[in-house]
Amino acid sequence: MCHVQTYNSQLFISEALEIESRFGTLGINYYVFETNYEKLKQLLDETQTSDQMWKSGEVNAIMYELIRLLHNFLASAKMLVDHTRHVMRDWYGDTALLDKYQSEIEKRFAANKLSAFIEDLRNYASHYQLPVTTSKIKVTRGADTNGYVERAAFELGRAELRKWSEWNKGKDYLHQSDQDIVIEELVDQYFHQVQSLHQWISARLAAEHAGDLQWLEDRRAELEEALKQANALQKEEAQPDWPTKIPRNAPCPCGSGRKYKDCCGKS
Repeated sequence: MCHVQTYNSQLFISEALEIESRFGTLGINYYVFETNYEKLKQLLDETQTSDQMWKSGEVNAIMYELIRLLHNFLASAKMLVDHTRHVMRDWYGDTALLDKYQSEIEKRFAANKLSAFIEDLRNYASHYQLPVTTSKIKVTRGADTNGYVERAAFELGRAELRKWSEWNKGKDYLHQSDQDIVIEELVDQYFHQVQSLHQWISARLAAEHAGDLQWLEDRRAELEEALKQANALQKEEAQPDWPTKIPRNAPCPCGSGRKYKDCCGKS
């Protein structure tokens, strides 16, 4: 049992376990962001056919749900971006990894109009009003046929968005066109940008801590083996060292004071 306690102590005070916890923290934040994206995409996919949406008579209910899911997507995006930034600064502030991270952010997002717009849109939704969504019917060529099909498109009206006076970084994206913003295209583009950065960070952290994670895996394997041996020894010690055949009228080896036939040999 002392080996089990030793391995347990090594694990719980190890830096490797703390590093694994960091991976878990980043993972759960990305999971929330990704799940919100998938829920939003699911609704958009389910209402792609205009007949389904209009005949259901639930256009307003669909719009409300769309706005709710879009707000969740924006909020989780901010959480993921802000938390990842703090994680990198707090945990890797004195390492070259932070410099690589900041360089990657600069390369990917410094001149990224879409990213800047998403950041302002979060503030718009949090401090001004929820984005007003409209729906339109668009005719597009079918993917599997030569004909045309009607699709419902949900959009953010640029004219309505421009009423807010506090657009900052996202102003260039907002004013680059007079066409309304198709929500599905907006969230798809932004999601894939964030996904790509998350994959880059995960790969760099895995490479940075490969030795620590391997050490953790090895210690857990040793702990599992030590537990198996301890359990086997405990079972062996618990088994009485009785003779192969015990006379029925002999005192029971268990120490009860009764005859064997009236105690453990009753069965």
